[in-house]
Amino acid sequence: MTEALSAVLGLVLPYGVQFLNQNVQDKKIKNLIAQLAAVVIGFLVAFFSGQMDWQNIVTSMTIVSAASNIAYKQYFQDKFTQ
Repeated sequence: MTEALSAVLGLVLPYGVQFLNQNVQDKKIKNLIAQLAAVVIGFLVAFFSGQMDWQNIVTSMTIVSAASNIAYKQYFQDKFTQ
């Protein structure tokens, strides 16, 4: 269940990152914001699921990050770079 929730949140994360990056011009800062958002969401998924050991925390963070990167590259990159 935790993995599915992490993946779903990762798929919608580009919308939140785009909102946070509206006024940022530097690509490195934009990438840092996106990765920090994935880390925070992954940690929160592990925390609220009650599985607070390092393996589950890192797994959740990795799934959120991977899903958000895939969703951004496949669906959102053209929309957000216009």
